[in-house]
Amino acid sequence: MHPDQHIAYFVDQFLYQLDRADDPAELCQLRDRVFEQGALIDTRIPYIEMMGTIWHKHPATIQKALEEEPVCYGLLVDMFEHISSNQFVYMRWRLQEWARLSA
Repeated sequence: MHPDQHIAYFVDQFLYQLDRADDPAELCQLRDRVFEQGALIDTRIPYIEMMGTIWHKHPATIQKALEEEPVCYGLLVDMFEHISSNQFVYMRWRLQEWARLSA
């Protein structure tokens, strides 16, 4: 599988799980999966966009991680607290464009 297709498949699965996750615990698991598996897949993974869409759905998911891992999540929280909802919509669109490559 081409590396871009691998990333696209990961993003596609992420969006599928994100849309179905209603429980904060599920979102925490998804956040942790992106954090752990993202580095194994490729450094070009759209990490900020993925974390941003989690934040947009349930900010406490990322804020909780900040308490546990301030170095890893501090910049994300600072950034997400200061951007508009339109920018989160754009992040989601970028992820959908990535996921289209998996088709």
